[in-house]
Amino acid sequence: MRGRWAEQLGKRRVLGWLIAGSAACLLLPARWTQWVDDRFGGLLGPLSRGGRELSLAVTEDWRGEVGERPTVGDYQRLRQEYEGACRELENVRQQVRGLEEENARWSGVRGAFGAARVRLVTAAVVGSSSAGWSRTVQVDRGTADGVREGQMVLAVPGAEGAGGAAWARACVAGRVAEAGPQSAQVQWVNDAAFRLPVFIEPRSGAGGGEAAWRADGMLRGGQLGEVEVELISADYPIRVGDWVVACSDPWYLPAALAVGTVQRCERNKESPVFWRIVVQPAGAVHDLRQVLIVAPQWQQEQS
Repeated sequence: MRGRWAEQLGKRRVLGWLIAGSAACLLLPARWTQWVDDRFGGLLGPLSRGGRELSLAVTEDWRGEVGERPTVGDYQRLRQEYEGACRELENVRQQVRGLEEENARWSGVRGAFGAARVRLVTAAVVGSSSAGWSRTVQVDRGTADGVREGQMVLAVPGAEGAGGAAWARACVAGRVAEAGPQSAQVQWVNDAAFRLPVFIEPRSGAGGGEAAWRADGMLRGGQLGEVEVELISADYPIRVGDWVVACSDPWYLPAALAVGTVQRCERNKESPVFWRIVVQPAGAVHDLRQVLIVAPQWQQEQS
């Protein structure tokens, strides 16, 4: 107990002497305290300056490795890049949806040909004829893509035109009139020079089973843009809405496909024993922007 009290007394004496010394230093002349301060600064200055330089060096190295702190401009730039990437992603999604819709649109066409060896060339309509009487257009596919003169050109009718028949999944819209290396001229069915063997059968019989009758004739384009069928006897009970179907051909059209429906049927005034039949094309040729060109046996043509 006595030793602890002595220790505390010693600490108090030391603290008292320090306080008294400090008070005495305050009473010393300024030139003496300045001299002591200079000597003390000269002794500790190099140590403090070296530590400060070392701290700055370490800080600069750390900033060089980590990088400067991002600014508001950096955040704005990153946000713009992010928004641009989102817009590009949305454009890609729209393109994918468009391709899916197009694939669904053409999916039933190939099934109409069964086992026939055909190649379907997708072509875009890029121009039209300047002549009022000529109903031809230019497409962006040519001989380099397997397109040849005489090949049939198809369009896909609307959902109301399917009717359940296999050959109604696509319709004949025209024929390739001329083919160049990179483009071709397509002659629509309503062109005055267009000719195509067809047959007519009742619409009710097209959905299933054998048709009660089938009338063969020749489809041609009229001078006023109408599509007519000739050489069908008036003995056939043809009615408005009956199917007009292109006859199959082993080279240009390996399957029978629809051309349209009967729009008007009346006796031919010049030859009353025949019908005068006006056809409503299944594909609105004046609105078509994309078509399919049928290239049967295309492998042999390429070789």
